[in-house]
Amino acid sequence: MKSTEPNIQKHILFSTILSGICIATAIATRLSRISLIFTIVLFLSHLLLIFISKRSKRIERTLVGWMRKNDFAPIGFLLSSSILSTGLGFTLWVFVFVTSSLVQDILIQFSPLIVWGIGVAIYSMIILGANINQREPKKDGLLIGTTLFSIIGHLFFFWLSAQIISYTIDDAYITFRYSKNLAAGFGPTYNPGLPPVEGYTTFLWMLLMTVSHFAGINVATFSKISGILLTCGTLAFIALITFRLTKQFSIKARIFFGAFGGYLLAMLPFTATHAIAGMETSLFIFLISIMVYMVTLGLQNKSSLLFLSPLVGLAIGMTRPEGNAISLLLLGFGWFFSKSAIRKRLIWFSLGLYIFPGALYFLWRFLYYDLILPLPFYMKVLHGGGLFGGTNEVGTYLLYILPSLSILLVAAIIRLRKELIISLIPIFFLLVFYLFPAHAMGFSWRFIYPATPFIIIIAAFGGITI
Repeated sequence: MKSTEPNIQKHILFSTILSGICIATAIATRLSRISLIFTIVLFLSHLLLIFISKRSKRIERTLVGWMRKNDFAPIGFLLSSSILSTGLGFTLWVFVFVTSSLVQDILIQFSPLIVWGIGVAIYSMIILGANINQREPKKDGLLIGTTLFSIIGHLFFFWLSAQIISYTIDDAYITFRYSKNLAAGFGPTYNPGLPPVEGYTTFLWMLLMTVSHFAGINVATFSKISGILLTCGTLAFIALITFRLTKQFSIKARIFFGAFGGYLLAMLPFTATHAIAGMETSLFIFLISIMVYMVTLGLQNKSSLLFLSPLVGLAIGMTRPEGNAISLLLLGFGWFFSKSAIRKRLIWFSLGLYIFPGALYFLWRFLYYDLILPLPFYMKVLHGGGLFGGTNEVGTYLLYILPSLSILLVAAIIRLRKELIISLIPIFFLLVFYLFPAHAMGFSWRFIYPATPFIIIIAAFGGITI
C-alpha cells in the first residue's frame, strides 16, 4: 500500500472535521450531556492526534510503516465494512425498526458518534478499496459483494433483534440483581445482609452489567445493546479469522469469503436471540473469537498477540467456568506448535496473565461463597439429568446447523491444515462436554451455540477451496 505522510494527515483531517460536525449536531439538537461529552472527547482526541503527528515524525513514520504492510488494506476493508454495516443497523433501528423504546432513546443520544463511524468507514473503504484494486485489478465485483454481504447480514440481524427486543430470559434478572447490589456497595450478593450465595454463573458479565447502574441506564436495555455490539464484533472476527486461514488464495477472494462467514452467522435467527436475551452468551462467543484469532495469528506470523492471549483466556474462564478448558486447550495448541523460545515466553505470560490472577479469583470466590467448584457444577452435573443429560440438545443442534453446511464442511476437512484445527477446538470441546450435563435454562442451545461461529469459519474455508 503506497501510504505517505500526507495520506495519513488527510485521514486524520477528514475524521477531525467529521467529529467537529458531530459536536455542532449534538448542540443544535440539544442532546444529553453524555452525548455532548462523548462528541467533545472524540473531537479533542483528534486534535491531540494532529498535535502529536505534527510534533513527532517518528509516530507518523510508524503509522506509515504499519499501513504499508501487505494485510493492512484488506483487513482494514473488512473492519470498515463491518463498522459501516453496524452503523447502518443502529441508524435504521432509530428510524424504522423500533419506535419509542429505551434502546431507541439511547441510540439517539449516541447518534453523532454513529454518524461519525459511518462517515469514517465509507471514506476508509473508498481509499482501501482503491489500494486493493491496484494490487488485484481483476474481479472487482468481489469487493462489492463483500460490502453487500456485510450490510445485508447486519441489517437482518438488527431487524430480527428489533422484532424480539422485549425478550429477556428469566435467569438474566438474577445476574442483574447481583450487579445492582455490587454497584450499590453491598458486594456480589443476592440478598444484602444475608450470607452471600453464588447464584450467578458468569462473573465477568455480572461485572459488566454494573456499568449500567453507574451510568443510570436500564440494565436490561444495557445488556441488549452490549449483546448486539459484541455480536457485531464477533461477525468482524469471523471475517478476520477466515481471512487469515485462507492466505494461499487471492486477496479479494479472502475478503469476500470472510464477509460471507459473518453473513452466515448474522442470518441465523438464534444469533439475534442470544444477543438480546440478557445472558452472557454473546460475550462468551466474542472472547473465544478473539483468542482463536490471537493464537492463529501467533502461529502464522509469530505475532506478539499470542502472548496476550492468556489474558483473553482468563476473561473467557470468568465468563463461563467451562471456558477455562477452551482457553487451556487453545494455549496448549499454541504452545505445542511454537518454537522453543516462544514456548518459554508463552509459559511465563500464561502464568502472569492467566494462572496467577485466575488462582486469586478462585481463592476469593471460595472465601466469599464457601464453594470449591462453580455453582453450575453442582446444579447441572451432580444433579443433572443422568450421565448423558445433554445428548438430545447436542443432537438437535447438529441437525439444525450441519445439513445446510455439509458440502462446505467436507471441502474444508479434505484440506485440513494446522491453523484450521484452532477453530475446531471450541467446537469439539463444547459438543463433547455438553453431552454429559443437563442443559438447565439452555434455551436455543445456549450452552453449545458458541460453537456456531467456528463451524461457519470452517464452512467459509471450504467455500473458498471450492
